[in-house]
Amino acid sequence: FDDLTFSIEPIEEELDVPPLQPDTDVVQIQDTKNELKKEVDNSKDKIQKIRNNLRKALGPRRAAQAWKCAERIYQLLQVCGLPYLYFTMTITFSNLEELNEENFLTLLREVRIHGVHS
Repeated sequence: FDDLTFSIEPIEEELDVPPLQPDTDVVQIQDTKNELKKEVDNSKDKIQKIRNNLRKALGPRRAAQAWKCAERIYQLLQVCGLPYLYFTMTITFSNLEELNEENFLTLLREVRIHGVHS
């Protein structure tokens, strides 16, 4: 490789890659971070409104149970997808509500490995 001369400029020109501009990149990164922060804050507000509506409709105890099951269903959906969750008879709202955290994590691990069966 000592005989070869290598330059990145011709490759950048061929690919039409704009040169890096550190100041502009930093500003763009900061703007993107600010936008993401706004989205997260908006999401937190929306989630809090949903939780408050659940509390009003169901009462604090039932709302907490519904929220816990909703979070667990969401985690299962991320692993196996909606069609598979529709067809199973063994994973129910009541079962999800009654499982302690350790057993739910075991269930989640098993679903990742073996999937869901009807």
